[in-house]
Amino acid sequence: MAIKPFYAIGDHILLPWADSIAQVDGELRAKLTDEVLKRIVGAVPPGWLPEADGPNAQGYLMYFKERLAKSKFAEEAAHARAQLV
Repeated sequence: MAIKPFYAIGDHILLPWADSIAQVDGELRAKLTDEVLKRIVGAVPPGWLPEADGPNAQGYLMYFKERLAKSKFAEEAAHARAQLV
């Protein structure tokens, strides 16, 4: 499954100082283009991910794209940070 909640975010040591999560999330998401994701998958050493350079590479790309599209990390972190105050 590509998307799972990050329950441990509320215990992150840096959470009290993370006041611009949404802004940074947007900036970094914009940098993770299809081409960048392809280069990331292509940089995985042979043997680390089965068939990462073969037909399964598309599966990894789809997995990362789905995570990126559906991630609620910034919202989860903002909610957890609000609970600290």
